[in-house]
Amino acid sequence: MLGSESRTKSRSTRETAGEDLMKEFQQLRADVTSLAESLQRYGALQAEDLATRAKAVTGEAPDEALRTIQEIRQRMEALQKGLEGDVRAHPLASLAGVLCLGVLVGLLFSRRN
Repeated sequence: MLGSESRTKSRSTRETAGEDLMKEFQQLRADVTSLAESLQRYGALQAEDLATRAKAVTGEAPDEALRTIQEIRQRMEALQKGLEGDVRAHPLASLAGVLCLGVLVGLLFSRRN
């Protein structure tokens, strides 16, 4: 009977040790999963921060370029309106000016060849 009791205690001890090992393994798995989730959140926050910084740095350039383009467009529209007004006010003088300009351009290009 002593042998039977010792085998039962031994088996009970092994089962308890196996259960403890399984519990520790499950806890380790949960800890690794938690760590992976934390790293994922950290990475997402870092990426978001980097994107925000990049937008802040590069965001100013397109805005400035758009303002410059709008300003140039407004100046060109004003120049066009002013030129149209001058041509309507002095049509013959405008025609003579364009004719002279055409002759000058023609002379410049004929000398090159």
